[in-house]
Amino acid sequence: MKHITVVLLFILIVCASCVNNSSNTRGYKSSNDSLQQQIPDSILIREMWDTAYIMNRVAKCDSMIRLENDRKELYMLYQQKVDLLGRIGRIKDAFHVQGIAVGLLSEGDMRRLEYEAIEAYLHNDKDKYSELLHKAIDDCRKYPQNSGIIFKITNYYVLLDDDKSAKSVMKEFLKQDNDEAISEYYNDFSYYKRNVLNERDALIDALKSEQEVYTPKVVVDKTDNIVHIKE
Repeated sequence: MKHITVVLLFILIVCASCVNNSSNTRGYKSSNDSLQQQIPDSILIREMWDTAYIMNRVAKCDSMIRLENDRKELYMLYQQKVDLLGRIGRIKDAFHVQGIAVGLLSEGDMRRLEYEAIEAYLHNDKDKYSELLHKAIDDCRKYPQNSGIIFKITNYYVLLDDDKSAKSVMKEFLKQDNDEAISEYYNDFSYYKRNVLNERDALIDALKSEQEVYTPKVVVDKTDNIVHIKE
């Protein structure tokens, strides 16, 4: 079986691991009686320890965020927090914190645009969703066209249901760089497309769930282009 090794939308990657973890968590919580019969004590203890360990690291991220004033460093800290929350299946939490992170970026940054596009899709605003993804594509084209950027662009086109443009971007890139991953997914485009769309749909389903949303203790105030941290 193939595995997607390329960099998809960061949010979608987080979601992919989150959904797997959260589905397991729902299974664990469904019945305390059957739980003990189905899962060895050693696995249960390890699961609880892993969650406690990760939440401890999340708390450390929060502490560092409160002390950090550099915007780039803050963004990286929030990304660490998103990753940690994703590891324990906190999908809404991860998405919420990602929103804080991209708020530190410029309005035309592809990372911010893709996040806002997912938000628009979540609220069924397909026109805004399309507009934001097209802007993200324009931003991508400003950078050297390496394989990572090419996959970004093709991801956006797939999300826009524009297979022709997605395949065209891959094909043009392969004329100058015989990248193995791009070649593989160009030749099996249906598989590639299915995975991208499945991850988006899984994220949307998770965000529409009843899971509680994490409420951050930190507010970012960007006054005069300087980042101030307030409790």
